[in-house]
Amino acid sequence: MKYYYMSKVIEASRVTIWEILTNAANYGGWDSGVDRVEGSIELGSAIKVFSQVSPDRPFSFRITQMVPGRKMTWMRSATPGLFKGVRTFVLSPLKNGATKFTMREEFKGLLLPIAWRAMPDLRPSFEQFATGLKNRAERQG
Repeated sequence: MKYYYMSKVIEASRVTIWEILTNAANYGGWDSGVDRVEGSIELGSAIKVFSQVSPDRPFSFRITQMVPGRKMTWMRSATPGLFKGVRTFVLSPLKNGATKFTMREEFKGLLLPIAWRAMPDLRPSFEQFATGLKNRAERQG
């Protein structure tokens, strides 16, 4: 298993952050690494993320878990067992009214060694995503 991870403290409520995270139409307005998201961010839905990391090929995800205001999971999979990515967003309340935002994407499967070498480094895009979310939520909330 390989993974990418990002965490930030955001001076905004989980409600505010959740509203931003689940509004697919507005991703391009706050995440400088995403051009657009097609689809609805709701449990069971399929979405396509068009990013600057891979502008010619969108990332396709299925929303597999949603606990409003707390946790959301997106999954992408080639052929089952061969390669799978699971991206999890977690919002944890802090005592001062702020929220700890974490995002982690784990990759598994038989094709992982090959896929990992071909995959772009997602650390900069994870940083962009978290920073953009923080900036938007703190302005909004």
